[in-house]
Order: sequence, then C-alpha cells, then structure tokens
Amino acid sequence: MSKRIIKPNTSTPQSQKTSNTIVLSPGVQQLLEEMATKAGLSKSVVLEKLVKDSVAIANAQGDATPEITPADTQNNSPVVSQEIYNTLKQQATEQIASLQKLKQDLESKETLINSLNAQSNSQTAVISKLEKEETTLKATITKLEQQNITQQDNNQQLQTKLDSQSAVISKLEKEETTLKATITQLEQQNKTQQDNNQQLQTKLDSQTA
Repeated sequence: MSKRIIKPNTSTPQSQKTSNTIVLSPGVQQLLEEMATKAGLSKSVVLEKLVKDSVAIANAQGDATPEITPADTQNNSPVVSQEIYNTLKQQATEQIASLQKLKQDLESKETLINSLNAQSNSQTAVISKLEKEETTLKATITKLEQQNITQQDNNQQLQTKLDSQSAVISKLEKEETTLKATITQLEQQNKTQQDNNQQLQTKLDSQTA
C-alpha cells in the first residue's frame, strides 16, 4: 500500500496549522516513526518538513507540485508516487544525518561549556584565594608601615640623644685637654718648687755647718 496524503489548504496562513488525516502504508509509517525518533521531533513536524522540502525541490525543477498518481478508489485520497516517496526518503535521511550532526555539535558545545564552566569555577576559587591573600598582605604591609614609623621615631629620638651625648663628650674632651695642660703646668711648677726647696735646704745646711 502506497503512502497517501491530503494536499494542505493553500489559503491557510503559514503561521496557522490545520488538522488533516493521512493514510500511510505500514512501511512508510515505520519509516516516519524512525525518522521522528532519531530527530527527536513529532511525526507531524517531520512530515511537514518533508512535504515542504519536496515542494521546494519540485518548484526549483519547474514543477508546480510533486507528481501525484490518480486517486485511490478505496480511500479517495491522492497517492504519492514512488519517485516522490524516494525523494522524501532521501531528504529525510539527509535531514536526520544533519540533525544528528547538529546534535553532536550541540553535545560538543555543551561539553566545551561545561569545561569552560569548570575552568571558570576553578579560576573563581583561585581569584577568591588571591583576594584573601591580598587582604592579608595589605594588613601586613599596614602593620609593617606602622612599625616602620615607630622605628623611625625611635631612631630620631636616639639620634637626638646621641647628638646631645656627642656634644657632652666633645665638651668633656676639651675640658680634659685643658685639665691635662693645667696638670702639666702644675707638675712643672711643682718640680721647679722642689728644685728651689732643694737649693734652699742645701744652702741652709751649709750655713748651719
């Protein structure tokens, strides 16, 4: 039994759909179900796509409509010729292959997206860790800067104290030099006085004798 379809109402807008009854042979019915299952679409969507593509090919070849045989006397429905059937089958096979390729591409893209999401999550974790480390480093730097300021203040105080002590030491050194000169002078005077005393004692001893 050949595939039978009812020609759609051409006056119906393309955005609207009407309900039609079609009679298919068991083989065509099975093929349509297989194509719909593989494509992940409904049978009506697959069939509509096949008919549209068949009409487009016929128009491209200069035919107004696909080739149709005389009506079936049992169902009074137009019967699609074997040529149209073969064309539709070939188109369906190509479309299924195309859909499968699109599905594979989609799966590959989903895998890539998942990988990118994993990388993004990993990078987010790294960024969060680095931000925490940066916060810790900033706190450490602030603490060290405060310690540095304190150390500079201490150094300034020590330098002031050192300068004061240096001035005292310089003064003491000058006084020490003066004292040493005074002691030397006194020692010389003392020696001179001793010599004079010695001479006087000798003279006194001489007069007494």
